[in-house]
Order: sequence, then structure tokens, then C-alpha cells
Amino acid sequence: MKNFEAFEFFTEEERAKVREGVFALKDHWILRGDTQLGEVPFYTLGLAAYFDGATFGVDYYLKHIKVINKHLWSELEWLYEKTRQYFEEKFQVRCHYLPEIVGLPGFHIFLEDYIFEIAFCLRHIDIQHRYIDWGDLDVDKNEQISFTAYVSMPKCGGGMNIWKEREEDLDGLQFGQWENALKDKPYEYKEYQAGQIVLHDGLTFHQIA
Repeated sequence: MKNFEAFEFFTEEERAKVREGVFALKDHWILRGDTQLGEVPFYTLGLAAYFDGATFGVDYYLKHIKVINKHLWSELEWLYEKTRQYFEEKFQVRCHYLPEIVGLPGFHIFLEDYIFEIAFCLRHIDIQHRYIDWGDLDVDKNEQISFTAYVSMPKCGGGMNIWKEREEDLDGLQFGQWENALKDKPYEYKEYQAGQIVLHDGLTFHQIA
């Protein structure tokens, strides 16, 4: 698998159906936009292990995913089945959801605001699976696939900023130190389109653009 490669995933009708489902669950959106730039309209739908699990601990995460997973599945079961089948066919493996211990894939929601012209989101790698208690399951925490499926995009475009640095290149640094280590490093901007799914291994530093 080539990192950050895009594939067609949604039809236009499916994207409209996803938006409808996300807005039907608006009461469950979580405001995440409390930044140094002030409060901005950035939300998640579904718990984010990289934030909720890391910040509040496993017990908090387990308690709340069981509630939100039921809402997500009730409204968007077709989407979760489509996603599961996509990965089964692409990688020729059996895929499962584990809603009692892991949050269903959720959504990042950016409402219209001029502030999003600035790339203020953190440079990061996707290691949220390390904050989950997998119990007795035989899980290889060094083998994972990260994906982003683009439902809607700004008129001016969007995608990811991608650095060449990987996790091992910043070995020993903590989460808060990644920003300083990468702020002057060159990066590549890759623009993606609504309807695409982007796959990577999660361990190359990247940023929402």
C-alpha cells in the first residue's frame, strides 16, 4: 500500500446520505475547536481515542463509546457495512467492528469559517489505537491502516500536509514536542476530492489542510 494514496469510495448520492445522517446526529457533536486562536467551529461526531482515551482514560472512553456507537450504528449502519466490505475486498482479510471496546469510525466536522484557511491543526501521527484496552485480543499495535474518507470539501479545496519524517525519526519526543520539531521542516501538500478515501499506515507525520 502506497502511503496517502487516494481511491474512489463514495458516489454523490452516498455523500448526500452521509451528510444527512451526520446532521441528524447533531445533538451528539462534540466541540473540539477551543484553540489558541479562540473558539472555532470544529466538531467530532463519535469519540476520538487520540483525545478522549488519551486525556480522560480508558474507563471514560469505554463508558461513552457504548452510547455513541449505538447512535452511529442506528443512523449510519449502511455506511459502516460499506466501509467494512471495502477493506475486506481490498486487503482480502476478515474485518470486524468491536463496539464494546472501540469507537466506531467517527467524523471530523468543520463548519464554514475563515479561520480554516490557516493550517492550525496539529502535525501528528495516528497512534490512537495504543490508547485502547484491547483486553485478551491478539493485536499487533505496530501494524495498522489509517483512512480518511472525504464526504464534503471546501470550495477552495483541501487535503493533507505531509512531512517526510516518520515516527522513528522523532523517537523520544512527546506529543507536544512534535510541533516544534517539524515547524521548519518542508512538507508536501496533497489535495484530495470529495468522494475519495485516502489510505496510509499512520506513522508518517501529517496535518489536516
